[in-house]
Amino acid sequence: MEPISSLTIRFQTLPDVPAPHSYSVELQLKPGTGRLPISIDQNYFGREDLPEGEMEAEGFTLDDNFSWQGTLPSVWQSILKTELAQLQLIDGEPEQLEIVIQKGNLEERGIPAQFSQWIFLTEQLTQACLEAGEKEQPMELVLGKLEKNDFFEKGRIVWHFPEREIVVELLNGQKQIFDDVDWLDSHARLQTWLESEALDNDLYQIPGTKGWYWLLNGSIWLNKTEYAHFPAQRWLLDKVS
Repeated sequence: MEPISSLTIRFQTLPDVPAPHSYSVELQLKPGTGRLPISIDQNYFGREDLPEGEMEAEGFTLDDNFSWQGTLPSVWQSILKTELAQLQLIDGEPEQLEIVIQKGNLEERGIPAQFSQWIFLTEQLTQACLEAGEKEQPMELVLGKLEKNDFFEKGRIVWHFPEREIVVELLNGQKQIFDDVDWLDSHARLQTWLESEALDNDLYQIPGTKGWYWLLNGSIWLNKTEYAHFPAQRWLLDKVS
């Protein structure tokens, strides 16, 4: 069987996604072994009539388009291999997602039957490229103590998309690394935790009482409890408490 020489993923947000959030992205990958060669072109559209101040209020800028070329760690080759083994392409007009496979001089294109899986993979690869290309910083969850207007950090949990690993760090330099399984599971558990906390609290409001808190990406405040939502959090709690 002719091996895949290149894979192109073309994604575009649905028509009902308004600017400044609407964008298209094209990923070009070379399946194989070792690190994964990849390039990305992400372009935002529909912003022509939006005031700059309105975009900034939603966390965007005039320079959000992103292009990068490089390699991602070999864990992505393993993930891609698994997804390609299950891939079935079907005919249709691609409204949101199109896959193009090159095998020598032969080209296959279509919509993946495993649609939600490939949407998820595209989002994950895009975020990995944004971090590897230093366009965005990794997600961080900091544990610390709030004293009046000062927040004293005791340790942090950092999610690295390119490596698909979690690094937990203490102020004394001690660290622990959690692998791909914990990395993936923790994202789902963190989302559930955030949704639960948001039911009764304004997570963007600095707490009015001093004490121990978690601070996500420097803006979202979460109450500290002895309950851990995922193993990396448990490790940090045990070291600090």
